[in-house]
Amino acid sequence: MADVTRDECDLLENYVLCWGVRGSMWTRKRPWDMNVGGFSEKTEPEDDRLARINALREKIMAPFLRLKHRLSGARAAKEHAFALYDFMEDIQLKGRIEQRETLLRQSGKLKQADEYRQLWQIVCSALEQCVYILDSAQMDIESFTQLFKLVLSSYSIGTIPVSLDRVTAGLIRAYA
Repeated sequence: MADVTRDECDLLENYVLCWGVRGSMWTRKRPWDMNVGGFSEKTEPEDDRLARINALREKIMAPFLRLKHRLSGARAAKEHAFALYDFMEDIQLKGRIEQRETLLRQSGKLKQADEYRQLWQIVCSALEQCVYILDSAQMDIESFTQLFKLVLSSYSIGTIPVSLDRVTAGLIRAYA
């Protein structure tokens, strides 16, 4: 859902695992400069890969940093919900879910496609519930997160079992 290819994801993941990147290292201003090849000597192609890794980090982190900035002033539950919705719009989550559903449907994975089809509506419904119920109740982001998870857990993703979604026909033979 982060708009990166599998190869880009692997490149970034390997770097992060190699150097134990955690927490604030993701959001620091200066670029990462640890060697892509681990403890081996730096080479020019690795400098190019390091530039790609830093560009990927910025691409992935940009929406999260905007969300963090938006949440920094939020105190009411409604503000947290709106910030989260804006984040989902920012990363084009609805479109990405629809793309994934289409790919699953085209590859014959109909059950998973039906599950993905329900996700956007479930998340939006859960956010709406938080806004209607909690409205301007003052809370920190941790409390809102716990409540939002609780609301999400009340939903279930349902599909019609395959055996109930079809008609079976066969021949009946009479033996004398």
